[in-house]
Amino acid sequence: SISFGHPYPSMPSNPLDNVHRIIKADENTGLFQYFIRVIPTIYTDESNNKIYTNQYTLTDRFRPLIVPPVDIHAPPQHTEAILPGIFFIYELSPFMIEASRMRMPLLHLLTKLCAIIGGVFTVLGVLDSVIFRLQKLLFGSK
Repeated sequence: SISFGHPYPSMPSNPLDNVHRIIKADENTGLFQYFIRVIPTIYTDESNNKIYTNQYTLTDRFRPLIVPPVDIHAPPQHTEAILPGIFFIYELSPFMIEASRMRMPLLHLLTKLCAIIGGVFTVLGVLDSVIFRLQKLLFGSK
């Protein structure tokens, strides 16, 4: 696992966690390239404690090593040489992520609950008046 700082609660998992690469038998060997973009991150918890850390994104590429067949009668051919190995190419992101964890104040919770209850009563009132008018229209007033 590769990480660039301390993890914080509810931090997304790192892209290379539990990743295994196996080369197929017919490919012999090759070049693994990992393009990593490191993103600075500041996490603030409920107590206003800050954790300065980094996250990263990843793009990977595998290029198999192709060995041209040797034919002494054929003219020499130009082939691209690939150095087998694992290469990590880093880039620092100019952007920063600010993540914070905040609890909803009790007054906000009560306000949201009152809004939901008021909305339910309003919809039921409109529905009641529509049913009442339909009943009056269809069956007449008694």
